[in-house]
Amino acid sequence: MYSNIDNTRGLWACLQFLEERDTLFVNSPDADKPVDKLCIMEALELCLVNNVCQFNDQIFVQCKGTAMGPSHACSYADIARHYLIDKVVMDPSNPHVSKIPLWAGYRDDIYVPFTGSLQELQELHTFINSCDVDLQFIMNPSQPSTQGVEYLDVFIYCDSNNLVQTKIYSKQCDHT
Repeated sequence: MYSNIDNTRGLWACLQFLEERDTLFVNSPDADKPVDKLCIMEALELCLVNNVCQFNDQIFVQCKGTAMGPSHACSYADIARHYLIDKVVMDPSNPHVSKIPLWAGYRDDIYVPFTGSLQELQELHTFINSCDVDLQFIMNPSQPSTQGVEYLDVFIYCDSNNLVQTKIYSKQCDHT
């Protein structure tokens, strides 16, 4: 996901995030002084356009998105996903929003229990992927299950009393 975020749209999302906050402070000796939002945006843009790495004695410039290593990368990706995808999907104008009791995400992994039909779920999936051409999501599993679903390191399911339960899940590894 990091390298697929269009810089213009990612910067717009970060600006929206900053604009929703009245005042920003940082952990520093000058913590009582507010931080200029435009200064943050300029610093982020500098990080994005000067995103270089070296491999096999060659220098590469990443022209789109951000690398996964810089300190800004996780926050940048989370904010971009929130404004470019999450807010659009959970907007009341989405015809499927009433069938989404929970929209939870960690980086590029999204957990969405869905109460509609399989056809409506496929329509929602198409809608999500139309929000941003660079950020495309897959359904896992591609055929939804009523038994439960793996999400990160847990398996989420409903017990016989229809209560949500979790247990530890480990992906199978190929040890050959």
